[in-house]
Amino acid sequence: MQEKLCPYCGAQFQPCRYHPNQAVCGAHQCQRQRRTDYHRAKLAVDPAYRDQCRDSRKNWREKNPGYMKRYRARRSVATPTRPTFPLAAEFDRLRALVKNNVALNLKSLGADIWLVCPPGSLAAKNTFAHAKVIVLEGLAHAVRVGKE
Repeated sequence: MQEKLCPYCGAQFQPCRYHPNQAVCGAHQCQRQRRTDYHRAKLAVDPAYRDQCRDSRKNWREKNPGYMKRYRARRSVATPTRPTFPLAAEFDRLRALVKNNVALNLKSLGADIWLVCPPGSLAAKNTFAHAKVIVLEGLAHAVRVGKE
């Protein structure tokens, strides 16, 4: 049987003799990606499949009403302490202000500039996104978030 090239990892593989039309190698990551691609394509074209997936998620949530609360409680206890770095306290304060609170995009230039306010000062929620420059109230130094 002729070897084929995996479209995901690029490795050559020998198709299973029982499935000669096999197009993806047997690696876990490649098979996972194949299933994900199939699922997305099927959702895009098949309304019955889309409804079935939605109903399945709804039924699971009804059968497991306190799942997210228990999950978050387990994660908060099991999370190891983060190593300290020079701006750790300021970074933690920034995360506390931004998480489900207020961040307002002031102006978009070459870099995004954000004004972060205490909770309750503005009505917006969940508006924080990747920014290259972050302006903090009363903060005299810059915190670098990412590379150019």
